Amino acid sequence: MAAPLTSIRTLPVPHPPMAEQEGVVAVLGALDDKIAANSRIVAATGELALAHYDRAVESADPVRVAVGSVMSALHRGVTHRYTDAPHGVILLDQECVREGRVITESAGRALREEVDAARMLQRHDVLVTSYGAGTLGRVARWTADADAVPGARLLTVRFTPELTDPLCAGFAMLRAQPSIEAMAEGTPRQSGLRETHLAALELLLPADAQRPALRATLEALENRADHGQAESATLAELRNSLLPQLMTGRLRVRDAEAVVEDAT
Repeated sequence: MAAPLTSIRTLPVPHPPMAEQEGVVAVLGALDDKIAANSRIVAATGELALAHYDRAVESADPVRVAVGSVMSALHRGVTHRYTDAPHGVILLDQECVREGRVITESAGRALREEVDAARMLQRHDVLVTSYGAGTLGRVARWTADADAVPGARLLTVRFTPELTDPLCAGFAMLRAQPSIEAMAEGTPRQSGLRETHLAALELLLPADAQRPALRATLEALENRADHGQAESATLAELRNSLLPQLMTGRLRVRDAEAVVEDAT
């Protein structure tokens, strides 16, 4: 039953003095500024990596291959039960795929014993959203070493290293995102993406001679983006833990400033 309005009005709310509130805003604002700066770096790094890839495929005779001819697996994720266990396997959904990257902060968790080991993600796997208005056709590369499994609305593509460079093929998939989005079938509300259509997608790869140098450049940029994304996740967790302590007076602004200075 909903609480009466009069009861809500009498609920105690932490209300530090204005000077203390301004200090809290300044401390948490420093974390937000650093997170925002990291977001800009991650976005710019992704754009720069794709620009390097574009120049590589445009400067010499590129290699055209179908996804299905150079992959070792293409499968749809399955439905898993969520768990509150902190050590469960990361369970990704379509909302985790954004702007060419996988964002795990909003991901759920699945019980490890219920996860098929064959569906656990490996580094350089490519995730494609296969359902969902506004999200279908999004592409992202999995670059983490954490244990994770895709949910039912995601397709996973795994390239065969003996047939192609998985990193370059992954960037070719990112480059082909507009074509993948155009493969959607059905109504805007009930659209989907078939595995067979994705397997037939033609990728544009750089010439063999260009791949070693390009790979080194892409890896360096990717590592920078991964670092920024991981740092932002840590800072966001710190911000969320500091706020209630500051608002209730359990932590002084001066002490919080020292914590933030060490973290940034």
